[in-house]
Amino acid sequence: MLGGLPDGVVVALAQDAEPLLVRRGYLHPWLPGGYGSPVNADPQTRVLVLTPLSLTRMLAHGYVPQLHPSIEGGRLRMAANELD
Repeated sequence: MLGGLPDGVVVALAQDAEPLLVRRGYLHPWLPGGYGSPVNADPQTRVLVLTPLSLTRMLAHGYVPQLHPSIEGGRLRMAANELD
């Protein structure tokens, strides 16, 4: 279930093969240009974990991955900076 997974794990919902990053109770779809808008996620949702078990365990023990800047809306900030 989704609620038992650590932040940083990538999952897919049963009805869709789209990769989604678990972070702070939300699912962030991965798109070619970075992460899409977060989607609220029910902790009871059944998911398919795409992240290998060894990496999932590392995340569960506190490893914090470096994420693409778009996870914080960085893609928008970068685009605005490019206009300057």
